[in-house]
Amino acid sequence: MVVGQEPHTLEEAMARKNIAKLKDLTARIGCSSRSLTSWLNGSHRPSVYYLGRLSYVLGVDAARFFTQTEPVLSLLSEQPTVLTRRAFVGSLVAVPAAIQVIASPQAETVSANLVEGMIALTQQFRALQRNGVTNLEEGLRGQLAMVTQALETTVSDTIRRDLWRIYTLAQLTRRLGITKESELARAKTLNETAIAAAQRSGDTELIAAMIGHLAHLYLIWQHDTEAARQLIGEAQLYTRRGSPTDGWLTLLQAATAARSGNARECELALHIADDIAHTLPAGATADTFFTDFNLVSVNAFAGNSLILAGAPVKAYERLTQINLGDMAYNRHASTFYDIARAYAQHGELDAAQTYAIQAIDTAVATDRWYIVPRFLSLAEALKQRNPQERHARAITEYALLALQKK
Repeated sequence: MVVGQEPHTLEEAMARKNIAKLKDLTARIGCSSRSLTSWLNGSHRPSVYYLGRLSYVLGVDAARFFTQTEPVLSLLSEQPTVLTRRAFVGSLVAVPAAIQVIASPQAETVSANLVEGMIALTQQFRALQRNGVTNLEEGLRGQLAMVTQALETTVSDTIRRDLWRIYTLAQLTRRLGITKESELARAKTLNETAIAAAQRSGDTELIAAMIGHLAHLYLIWQHDTEAARQLIGEAQLYTRRGSPTDGWLTLLQAATAARSGNARECELALHIADDIAHTLPAGATADTFFTDFNLVSVNAFAGNSLILAGAPVKAYERLTQINLGDMAYNRHASTFYDIARAYAQHGELDAAQTYAIQAIDTAVATDRWYIVPRFLSLAEALKQRNPQERHARAITEYALLALQKK
């Protein structure tokens, strides 16, 4: 077919349609068209990371990537091309059975396939969590049971280390799914278990990240800056300087400094985190250890920290340049809250009210109820400036209405 001519046959039309889809998919998956074509026609097998990306972006039952023997080019014509939350959760049900089909202790290569399947499953759970899905506990328990069983039957040190990494991230996913401060003890236990599993894996960056998540828990839920500072220092002993994990730990250091009233240390740490984030490819997110580290998260952390450090103008500059489309949905509610605060402190009350309502709606949708009462405090602060402030009244009424649904 000559370039520029309209297709005259069904085969030509389908070929052109598939080429267009390939270009779109490579952009969404983050790979080259050559790699994607080789994966889809079966000539090469994608890495563990791209197995998870393919399953999620194509909207295909994850089990098919572990059991299907023929090329999967036909998946390009299937619908939907983007997996809905309900369909995604449903697809996870079939994965344990599919993994059991290929799980056999008789061959090392089969055990490696089992590990790949469980890593891809972990990535899918994380993708769901980032998109605001909260009812993952049952699936994660099933995955942990599979990992435990595999650990009891596998003698390969390499595979055992991989299994401990999976166990670590599954436990962390459970921990990050806890949104009620009344479950603080359970959250700590899960995080400490994740640290112990990371140590069994021998992966120092993973160990650093798990200790960092525990530091974040102490900082945000217990407001214990001293414990957080000590844990961050311990985590930094394990990480490589300039790595995304190091950048995320530096953000935690900035937040800790802000809560301690040390504005200078806070801004210095944010500057270092900025430098590290700029080393990432444009638009990339380093989420290997569930930290969501990128330029957007740096601005979100910076906005929150600078408000606490008493620098509302700088916080406003950071927060109002965030593209929320580049941020995980489960972080939108807290970011909306910080943006609302920044606008309120800047005197732009219409914008503050708009973001307050968005934050409350998102908090309800993602089961982050602890964010809603914060707006009662924000409204009270506005009333202290002006008892007749209409924006404060509107925010209060909306927050109370949301809490009635709990």
